[in-house]
Amino acid sequence: MRSAPGDRTRLVVRTRGRGRPRPLTRPFDMLLGKPAHFVMQTRQFHDLRAQVGAEV
Repeated sequence: MRSAPGDRTRLVVRTRGRGRPRPLTRPFDMLLGKPAHFVMQTRQFHDLRAQVGAEV
């Protein structure tokens, strides 16, 4: 987390992955990996928002 103006906090999320051989892993990544990551990350943000809202 990083400081932001107005006594706020900014959440920064980065991901990185590498698979070999690339021509074989790219279709898997595009069809299954990215959508699965999106679903998991969205759920984490939802849970985080609920916890922060309960503490404020």
